[in-house]
Amino acid sequence: MRDDAVIAVYIMANFRNGTIYTGVTSDLLQRVWRHRTGATPGFASEHGCKTLVWYEQHENMIEAIGREKALKKCCLLYTSDAADEGLGVD
Repeated sequence: MRDDAVIAVYIMANFRNGTIYTGVTSDLLQRVWRHRTGATPGFASEHGCKTLVWYEQHENMIEAIGREKALKKCCLLYTSDAADEGLGVD
């Protein structure tokens, strides 16, 4: 790992109020570059999630993975509740 590498949970988006991608990485700068250039195929690339909108640094990967799971669970609960209320959240 590089000396300036940052362990982080992060959120990328394609545009305001659009699709988001939540991830965890041991090298935030490299990972954001890979998203922006489309170097890694997958969900974020397919949906054009190229803008870093939020990140949170962590001391170790175990903490970061736990936080990522909590964020994803929160988002799933939000979208599930919104769908139940007919709010049209994708």
